[in-house]
Amino acid sequence: MNADSEGFRYPSAGRDCIRCGRCLRVCPALAYVATHSMPVCFAAHSQDTNVLRASTSGGLFTHVARWSFDRNGVVFGVAYDSEWNTRHVMAENEQQLAPLRRSKYVQSDTRESFRQTRECLDAGRRVVYSGTPCQIAGLRTYLGSDHPLLLTVDLICHGVSSHLFLKQYLNFLGRGATPSAVLFRTKTQGWDNNLVSIVFPDHTYQSDNASDAFMQAFERNLCLRPCCLTCGFAGLQRPGDLSIGDFWGVQRVFPDMALSQGISLLLVNTQRGNQCFHDIRSHIVSRRCNACDALQQSLVAPLPHDQTRRNFMADVATLPFSQVLEKHIFPTRESDRAPTPLALAVKAYWTQLLMRLYAEHGLPKIALYGGGVHTRWLLDEVFQPDLPMPAVYDDCPERCTLPITVRDARNLPGDKVSVVIVSSDAHHVELMTAASRRCAPSAITVIDPYTSFPTGFSVPK
Repeated sequence: MNADSEGFRYPSAGRDCIRCGRCLRVCPALAYVATHSMPVCFAAHSQDTNVLRASTSGGLFTHVARWSFDRNGVVFGVAYDSEWNTRHVMAENEQQLAPLRRSKYVQSDTRESFRQTRECLDAGRRVVYSGTPCQIAGLRTYLGSDHPLLLTVDLICHGVSSHLFLKQYLNFLGRGATPSAVLFRTKTQGWDNNLVSIVFPDHTYQSDNASDAFMQAFERNLCLRPCCLTCGFAGLQRPGDLSIGDFWGVQRVFPDMALSQGISLLLVNTQRGNQCFHDIRSHIVSRRCNACDALQQSLVAPLPHDQTRRNFMADVATLPFSQVLEKHIFPTRESDRAPTPLALAVKAYWTQLLMRLYAEHGLPKIALYGGGVHTRWLLDEVFQPDLPMPAVYDDCPERCTLPITVRDARNLPGDKVSVVIVSSDAHHVELMTAASRRCAPSAITVIDPYTSFPTGFSVPK
């Protein structure tokens, strides 16, 4: 495995390669075929306050791990090494489990963990293996069969970041000193208001996500591995027996659930996963929900991206970190002024409209019509991890400059869309006419939201 110029590791054939082709036959991107049915979805969290305090989200991973330990099993997960690289390691008890907790956000090295998993299974030991969906699919294709003692847990994953970017970030914050603790999401101000906390020998750095360079690059998809932006596992058919992640937007579904210490989204994908869930259920609080209530960007489609990401990573490899921050993360712009109350009202209006339509029809049935300036504003200001963006259609998709795929409006009748929302403040009357003409034969509902907009609003250009 060798790192490229962006800091991502890729396999390379050495001199001993006999060109048997086995690597291609087990590559998850080429060989994995989803076989699991649609999941059963839950909002869940641990009943143990100590577990919640030590976890990024709702603490479910700890209870799944304890389930394995109680059955003479082992657990594989991701831990930092002394140089803040991330590696998959094996834990045989709860003391060894501690480094595997909490989100790491960078690509982990599976190293010998696949081989160790096979050895444990052959020895009759139960194995829980947690990782990104592509890692779980890779393990399954490596093993070649579904072993009854193996329980896989895939993460509802936003993507993995570059180690090169992480190292430069830590070096910049520590002024060359090595940190003793790196926590990307502490709960000192609550789960839904996370703080980054990094401990150095002479100081401790703390920041909210909006002011932190690493989290901003991560959330804006600037530092992600290229294949994450075309991920074939972004959907509800998961490779793991269980899937876990943050339940962003849970307050819309279960407003009475306490948010302060974290709520996980749990997807039960297989009968084996359901048995584990049944066994740990007495230790957690869980509420079942519909799949449409649980939808997030990572459960719908790959992440939006454009040339900005490539430019960013090229600068990470060549420019001083301070210049990368100034150029890409925190540039000084006139448009950085605080939004007006009217703009905030429009944002709230769109959020409420989309939440209602998602609840009534489901995200795959909703589409925006128009790929212009206003849709770009919606993409930047309205759509967040807990409010994924619907598909966008335009009469001339080849002319659109959005950082996401824009579909040809001629395909609307065949794409099983139920509701189309006109998205243009300047040309909504013309678009309403065009959308109605295209959608009428298929009885697709067309909505012009601008008739209800607060007067005087204009989209930031």
